[in-house]
Amino acid sequence: MATTGNLTMNNLSIEGSLDVACNLSIVGSLDVACNLSIEGSLDVACNLSIEGSLDVGCNLTVKGVSVVKDDFTRTIEDIFSISVKDIYGMTSNGSTYHIVVPPNFSGTVAMYSHGYRFPFPSTDPVVNLFENYPEVIYLPQPTPLPTRGHFSNVVRFLLDREVAVMGAGFAIEGWNVDSAVETNRELLDIFKGLYPQTNKVIIWGDSLGGIITQKFAELYPNEVDAVGLFDAADNIISELSMAGDVLWGIKSIFDSSIQINNFSSNYETRVQEVNTTIRKVLNVMLPMALNPADGYNWDLMPQPLTSNGVALSNAGNYPVLAIHAIGAMAGIPNRSAHFGGALDLSNITTNMYIYGTLENVFNACLLAINATADLEGQLNGPVYDNTTVNYLNRLDKIEASQFSYVNTDPTEYLTILLSSLNTFTRAVGPCNVKLLDGTLSQINYRVTKPTYCITADADPITPTANVRRYYDQYSSNVSIGLSTSNMFQILISPAPTTYYIKPQTDKPVLGTSHANYTQNNYIMGASLMLYSANTGKLLTGSKLADIIKYTDNMVDGSNIITNFHQPFYYIN
Repeated sequence: MATTGNLTMNNLSIEGSLDVACNLSIVGSLDVACNLSIEGSLDVACNLSIEGSLDVGCNLTVKGVSVVKDDFTRTIEDIFSISVKDIYGMTSNGSTYHIVVPPNFSGTVAMYSHGYRFPFPSTDPVVNLFENYPEVIYLPQPTPLPTRGHFSNVVRFLLDREVAVMGAGFAIEGWNVDSAVETNRELLDIFKGLYPQTNKVIIWGDSLGGIITQKFAELYPNEVDAVGLFDAADNIISELSMAGDVLWGIKSIFDSSIQINNFSSNYETRVQEVNTTIRKVLNVMLPMALNPADGYNWDLMPQPLTSNGVALSNAGNYPVLAIHAIGAMAGIPNRSAHFGGALDLSNITTNMYIYGTLENVFNACLLAINATADLEGQLNGPVYDNTTVNYLNRLDKIEASQFSYVNTDPTEYLTILLSSLNTFTRAVGPCNVKLLDGTLSQINYRVTKPTYCITADADPITPTANVRRYYDQYSSNVSIGLSTSNMFQILISPAPTTYYIKPQTDKPVLGTSHANYTQNNYIMGASLMLYSANTGKLLTGSKLADIIKYTDNMVDGSNIITNFHQPFYYIN
């Protein structure tokens, strides 16, 4: 079918190709068996199903949700030259989804949940250099890795094995576990309605998508055959406490005007407050975040607040050491995406160890600012609370060797710093019973299906401490009959000890950063989940070793996870 003008219809089904020179508007659903080419814009009120390729000259809108052109101009078929069926649509709560089905569908589908997407656009050009989110992203994501414009070999690996893939771009971005689980429940029902021969379901997710995946497995265990958790987030109180403690420490010592709570209930105002707060944190930390080769002079750093300057001067009067200690007391690792190494007192201005902490602390601040403003908007009041925290209680969990460079005994220095923090004005909250009683996105760590938990040992957003928490709670649940034994396997991506790579041009070092995995890492995870979906068992021992030795930077973490402490929130 071809037309040279505009075309407006109710439902439209084409067995061949559809070529429209101008705009196409469909009040109902659009189903095209072959290729669809539109020189203008495409507007579909209901579902969109294209078995061939999709090429839209302007904007694509499905059920009123705008999608950037580049996200759909290249299909799976374009890239891999295989015949697949792409199905786009929207769930009843307004979440867009994307389903990709191979020609010889085996009955197995893998449903992916993406991680935390900042719910506030970056309006400050300087902030945008670091946050890199000038807009809130709602695009559907059927597998890990890219969200824009193209797909990875992870897709090809699954499609080649006759496995369908699917995922949503959740209608609510930010902390959205409850609504995301609701979306995934409906998406699975939609898929089974289209493909009733479905007999195996794999669910997996990154970061926040990890806790979404775990929550789904707990609520619907009979719908799931295998689970993959990549850098999974923990319950919200733990996440808020870790990142919030870092931001509160920066405010307390360096800039009392930094906003850590009580963000505006007006969304537009809140966006500006978020950007202003990030800029203030940057003003504190940017001088330290410059390329070490520039030889920045630490003495130009803002000095601590006068009332606390005496105590901190015992650390050698380097304000950067206070930031390092703040990161340590919150459980932030000191190896980052670009910096790692041993301490070198002879040249502190180019010390990779210090820079690693700084980079991770800044990333934790980004999380704290966005997540706090996000949840306050959802719950109508303050959510971060450290009124009862005794920071000295964390002293024995912090490695004193990290602070061997100070001009006093490391334990004495940490005692001074943490005692000082204990005297600062605390943040009061939470305001909402949903946060207090755990009904907001709470998981109980119940595992009854084969579950692979993959983490990096220097992740600043979801530290390995989170996986220790998962492991301990799973073990406890097994002992009381709430979880099934031999169903939880940990894999860890270890970070090297010494390195420096250029932040401007080089990819983050494996084992560091957040959700920092290669295509081979995800393919490994997909292989393990496929095995478990078909057998009902974990792959362990020598067979597991044979798999992970061919992937990038991965080890069996079962015997080393106890080397990591739980998140500090749980040991206060």
